[in-house]
Amino acid sequence: MVKPKKSLSSMDFAALCQEYQSLVGGHVKKAYQPEREVVVLRLNTTEGKRELVIRTGRAFFLTGKGPENPPQPTGFAMMLRKYLTNGRITSIEQEEFDRILRIRIQKEEEFELIIEGFGDGNIVLVKAGQIIQPLISRSWRHRVVRAGHPYETPPSRANPMKMRAEEFQEIILNSERDIVRTLAMEVNLGGSYAEELCLRTGIRKERMCESLSLDEIAALFQEMRNLFISLKNLEPGIVRTGEDGAQIDVVPFPLRIYWDFDYHTFESFNDAVEEYFFSLMKADKEKAEGAEPVNPAVERIKRTIEQQRETIKTLKRTIDEEQEKAERLFLRYQEFDRILKEIRDYGERHGWTEMAMKLQESPKVMEINPAEKFVVLHDNPTDIRLHYMEFINDNAQRYYAAVRRAKEKLEGAEKALEESMKKLEKEKKEIVREEERKKVERKHFYFEKYRWFFTSRGNLVIGGKDAHTNDQVVKKYLKERDRYAHAEIHGAPSLVIKALPNTEQEFDEKSLEEACTYAGCFSRAWTAKIGSVEAYWVYPDQVSKTPAAGEFLARGAFIVRGKRNRMTVPLRLAIGNIIHEGVKLLMCAPVSAVEAYTNSYLIIEPGETPKNSFANELVRLFNVTHAEALSILPGDVRVARITGLKREQPDTSTA
Repeated sequence: MVKPKKSLSSMDFAALCQEYQSLVGGHVKKAYQPEREVVVLRLNTTEGKRELVIRTGRAFFLTGKGPENPPQPTGFAMMLRKYLTNGRITSIEQEEFDRILRIRIQKEEEFELIIEGFGDGNIVLVKAGQIIQPLISRSWRHRVVRAGHPYETPPSRANPMKMRAEEFQEIILNSERDIVRTLAMEVNLGGSYAEELCLRTGIRKERMCESLSLDEIAALFQEMRNLFISLKNLEPGIVRTGEDGAQIDVVPFPLRIYWDFDYHTFESFNDAVEEYFFSLMKADKEKAEGAEPVNPAVERIKRTIEQQRETIKTLKRTIDEEQEKAERLFLRYQEFDRILKEIRDYGERHGWTEMAMKLQESPKVMEINPAEKFVVLHDNPTDIRLHYMEFINDNAQRYYAAVRRAKEKLEGAEKALEESMKKLEKEKKEIVREEERKKVERKHFYFEKYRWFFTSRGNLVIGGKDAHTNDQVVKKYLKERDRYAHAEIHGAPSLVIKALPNTEQEFDEKSLEEACTYAGCFSRAWTAKIGSVEAYWVYPDQVSKTPAAGEFLARGAFIVRGKRNRMTVPLRLAIGNIIHEGVKLLMCAPVSAVEAYTNSYLIIEPGETPKNSFANELVRLFNVTHAEALSILPGDVRVARITGLKREQPDTSTA
């Protein structure tokens, strides 16, 4: 499966730079920063008003109407306005064949706006070689991109546009990689164009460079020249899949590697890039808006952990490499001992300065340091340093000492990582606790202390959780117009079905059936995994706490006299969010009751999943506290069905 392009290639930079020569002579009017990683320059050109949209690390393109700009400009946008407003564009150039674009802008002084497209990307404003301000300040071992520092490009790579046939041949012949990686990395063509050359010449991309003939190398060079000739006659387009029309690539001219895909042409490469990357930027924004809020403390610890892991990885690599070098010295003892003797003998006979000059002529010598008396030799798999005034054992001991130092640092780094992981877990737990506190900070209703639900018609049903609350519910809430429900099994709750206010028809058969179902589900029948159970409802005057003479009535139990309206009910419930008096509540109730308030719910039956574990799932699905989720469950469960359609839940406040 082909992965979609995420950023412009060096070839894309070259094609856009060629098209953008029409901007020379235009003026910069305003600068905006609609998003953290997006900067927009409003330009007046010979072709009218255009906006140059720069998405760091992704792309840049001209458009008639860019992203919506914020009412207040950011600090970086204000800085660009200060230096560039009304400045005239004097030149636009690509740095060698790298993903770097230099835009020179003349006011009283000359400025350079430099767009870096490699890595995470950057935008840097420079004057007279000094950085005024980068969008993102960064430091590497080989360069610093910060205000006040000289602007330096990364170490230069090969420029295939200017490469001679001899230079190309030398790179291929000296490579120890396969041909596609050599073309992509050492010739600096990138992956797609490296594969394109292999396809055009019929050379398998997996072939090792050492197996290629001079004729094959010449054919590769000629096809590479043909690629750059194509830049003079662009046929830009977007490559899409045939099945769903998904974008795969945007290219300045057709490539044979995409002959099996749909190719949609455009008048200019800029137009193709604009359409391709505008859709990617829109997807990025939608993803960011739907993402969970970032916690600065957690992100800071995560960055520290990532750095510590990189340090550990580097130290482990150092240990392996230094250990291997020490062992290599002993495995090839005589060879290296001879080299050291020759260096010492030559230095003693001709002088050490002459010796250093002589060594520099050797292609195997990567570095010579007379002050510290060592030489670095090119030697597979890694270069090796030899102190030429010492013997092999001494040189090996230097490497073993480096291994010991690296191991000590590794031990410290691993302990630091362990501490950081603990800090991260602690911070995450604190966030969870804070979220729990926020969830609790809502209006609570009196019925939440008990078993409860709303029937499909809107009747509130309240039930006891134990003997004490069974007594409490009946004594406190069972009124003349209400109904009482219970199940014919031990451990069932006493339920009070509250009459609807201001209506003559206080109940319907469905609501009474739902109350009986609820009573059966919250009895011991659920734990016993019985398929169905018998339950009933009666009128308030049939319920009494007074036993017959000589009988004993346990706490939480009631005497029911007269006819019982019996029915057999299934052990099946649904769980979903409802809205009551503007407050979102998680309700567990018979399926028909939950379906009356929401289309987003799940159906449960007696099962093997522990209720405590299942409560964690409800926390994730319905954004409630663990305690709230646990309180509504009848016991261990099995999910019978999940229905995920969402709609606005009606208010049950009439209940």
